[in-house]
Amino acid sequence: MEKRVVFRSSWLPYLLVLPQMAVTLIFFFWPAGQALYQSVLRQDAFGIDLQFVGLENFRDLFSDAQYLNSFRVTGVFAVGVTLVGLTVSLMLAYFADRVVRGGPWRRFWSIIFPLLSPTTFFLMVINVVYAFFDTFAIIDAVTHGGPVNATNTLVYKVYQDGFRGLDIGGSAAQSVVLMGIVIVLTVVQFRYVERKVQY
Repeated sequence: MEKRVVFRSSWLPYLLVLPQMAVTLIFFFWPAGQALYQSVLRQDAFGIDLQFVGLENFRDLFSDAQYLNSFRVTGVFAVGVTLVGLTVSLMLAYFADRVVRGGPWRRFWSIIFPLLSPTTFFLMVINVVYAFFDTFAIIDAVTHGGPVNATNTLVYKVYQDGFRGLDIGGSAAQSVVLMGIVIVLTVVQFRYVERKVQY
């Protein structure tokens, strides 16, 4: 008689979620934990000479004019990309608006606002991620953060200080700040902004 291995049906959801949990732990929580750990240390490029410095790396960050400038550059870039996307959406909504008869307020609330709300939400989420992370490749290939740090965004500053300047602790502190900003902005967008979106 054949023996059949029968899984309890209550185990199945856990088994199906297990690979995703492993990926999340290995590729998000482990690097985030390492960044938090390294952000309170001063170390050489090889990690041999370690010295606990507490919050000194963070204090150094917020007294560095170049780091504060990278905040401004990242914010200007995010706003600019969002405005371009909204302009295109507004043009499309304007042409759709011509089809509806009625006064300008009726057209705005029945056509333009419903068309723009999902697009605005999408652009906000995507552009925050793009401005904070996806700008690295184009900046590295074209400008290297110049001229005069005009394109030196937060993510590129992390790379410059960590890989070129070999300031592992300072770079880790910058990545912790960057991670915190992105988490807060994403929570705010999904918690408060998405409620007002009409699909």
